[in-house]
Amino acid sequence: MTHKPAEAATDSNQISVLTPFELSRVYAKGWLAGMNCEAGISAQTVHAKGESLNPYTVPTERVRWMEGFAGAVQRKYGIVADESGGAGAAG
Repeated sequence: MTHKPAEAATDSNQISVLTPFELSRVYAKGWLAGMNCEAGISAQTVHAKGESLNPYTVPTERVRWMEGFAGAVQRKYGIVADESGGAGAAG
């Protein structure tokens, strides 16, 4: 059985039909994007940058991608973003 790729989804009310493995790949794509972020990213721009780069429209997939992105930025630069768009330095 095949399903429409997450990237092609257009309705934000759709429910993700991805397997746990596929969701891990979504996280990995977010991680890669976070690791490729320029050194000039600041605590104030982490969330906005992630939102602008996130290619997914289905909420479950968007959240999973953003988790990967934020994890990579935190690992690489020590910057932690919260979901409200604010951020703080890792302690």
